[in-house]
Amino acid sequence: MTLFDDTQRATRRQALRWLGGATGVALLAACTPSTPSVAPASTSAVIAKPAATTAAATVSKTSTVKWWALPSEAFSEEAQRAMAAAFEAKTPNIKIEQTFLPADGYDQKVTTALGTGEGPDVMFFWTDGWLPKALDLSKLIQRDKFDISQYNEAAWNSWAKYGTSDKVIGLPLGVGANFMFYREDLFKQFGVTPPQWGVTMEQWLAAVPKVTDKSKKIWGGDRPRGAFRALFYSNGARLMSDDGMTVDGYFNSPASVAAYQAVWDLVATNATPTTADIAALGTAQTGPVDLFIAGRVASATLNQGHLANLKKAGVPFGTVNEPGWNGKDLVAHSWSLRVGINSATKDQDAAWEFLKFWAGADGQRVLMQQGNLVPSWKPVLAEFPNGDDPNVKTLKKVLDQKSDAEIINKFPYYPVVLREAVPLWDKINLQQIKREEIPTEVQNLTPALQAKLDAERKKLTA
Repeated sequence: MTLFDDTQRATRRQALRWLGGATGVALLAACTPSTPSVAPASTSAVIAKPAATTAAATVSKTSTVKWWALPSEAFSEEAQRAMAAAFEAKTPNIKIEQTFLPADGYDQKVTTALGTGEGPDVMFFWTDGWLPKALDLSKLIQRDKFDISQYNEAAWNSWAKYGTSDKVIGLPLGVGANFMFYREDLFKQFGVTPPQWGVTMEQWLAAVPKVTDKSKKIWGGDRPRGAFRALFYSNGARLMSDDGMTVDGYFNSPASVAAYQAVWDLVATNATPTTADIAALGTAQTGPVDLFIAGRVASATLNQGHLANLKKAGVPFGTVNEPGWNGKDLVAHSWSLRVGINSATKDQDAAWEFLKFWAGADGQRVLMQQGNLVPSWKPVLAEFPNGDDPNVKTLKKVLDQKSDAEIINKFPYYPVVLREAVPLWDKINLQQIKREEIPTEVQNLTPALQAKLDAERKKLTA
């Protein structure tokens, strides 16, 4: 079993959970009585209309679109049905045949249906194996002048396309990101200035030991979940070349080695809980989240889904970026959900009308107001409840950063190649390697990563 291994892409449950949160947007707003819990749909906001060409212009006959979905923490079944009803009210000649599947059975059901040609018309495309079945949306976008510039740039760059192809295989629905949360009370208790926006790894390494009291099982921070995420990319490290063919000179670059050594430095402070500590003191198997709520961790990398939970729990907290590097641009660990059209659909135009409603301004507004979605459509995100809340402002700033998913999602074999480096990650977290040994260890691992890359590329070619 590996420690903090994050070489896999976000799982379906993670993605659905991270886009909203266990309690969501409505509670976040409700926890701040001075502002309305849900802003009404704006009639005056300047929003580029995604469907200047109406459904009637492309779908003149009565049509039915099969849509498969599932309830999640980001959007309940009720919120999704409300979104579909809003579409039918706006486009009465297109009916949505809604199927809500249980979360545990969704993947298998979709895989089987796509294999037999009996799948839905419109669906989530979150599994790599489904992507060859996704319809290329490029011509439809061009035909309808669908304004893709209204999407969050990082979400579009990471999730609309896949690999090096120019095909648009989906639209990004919602956004989420990691950023650093800190407990104001603990920093005050220890007499330490809380981190500010732009905090660097060097500054954080100096601060976390000062807000640590192991005799009381209080730690200053937590550890990154895995290599080649925000910390690595913000330093300019890359796992492989831009064409996805070479590891040497990238995985073993000075920037990569420095990032690994920074993690070693963090572990060496003894100011972060181990996996054993988290397992012993945690209550909900949520990593450092419940330790943060309990006041045992002074700072932790969490996501927007925890904003409402912390407000509900009465935790005094602030938020900043994940630690970066002096003089270098920040890269965020952020994500979205890809939604698209099954290429086997018998009515592309009707499916497209529903898709651009669902993932466009109108649908995302409904899911934000009646569910917990953080919208990827920028003008709707501007309507997000409590936009003046400092922590919501942090979220928006993080979402404007370049996303590590732009790099990770480029090649389907990326996580498989990175998995070859997990032994080094484990050695660092278990303190089984000296800092000065890391460059040699990275160099020694490089041939194994290259061999795995070559093997995976051969599979794709075959």
